[in-house]
Amino acid sequence: LTALDGTLLHASPIASGWNQLLGAVRTKGKLPGDIRELLILRVATHNYAAYEWIHHELLRRDAGLTTTQLLVIRDVSRSALSSSPNPLTSLQPAALAFADASTKDVKVADSTFDALVTELKIQYGIPLPCCP
Repeated sequence: LTALDGTLLHASPIASGWNQLLGAVRTKGKLPGDIRELLILRVATHNYAAYEWIHHELLRRDAGLTTTQLLVIRDVSRSALSSSPNPLTSLQPAALAFADASTKDVKVADSTFDALVTELKIQYGIPLPCCP
């Protein structure tokens, strides 16, 4: 059991529902694994969530993120685009900008959201029902 599971065990239907929800987020979505893990790791960094970072750092290897990319993801003090040479794909900085805005500012600017949607469409042809 994870620490979170142990905390939720006081109400097993909640624990079960939580595990089903997060399992679906991790395995049933259309986001590529590297982007999913990048988003989780960036939010964990902003929130000083060491437990999440440690758990998902292991998963990021299976998702294809490199150690060099991980260092960029973890460095919230500078823009992901300022790395030289930049080890990120064209989609990854857009995802980092989205994670930064949604975590730090809570409200994501339309231009930031549009940049992520554009990259997802270009890279993976992922149609999003909210966006033409």
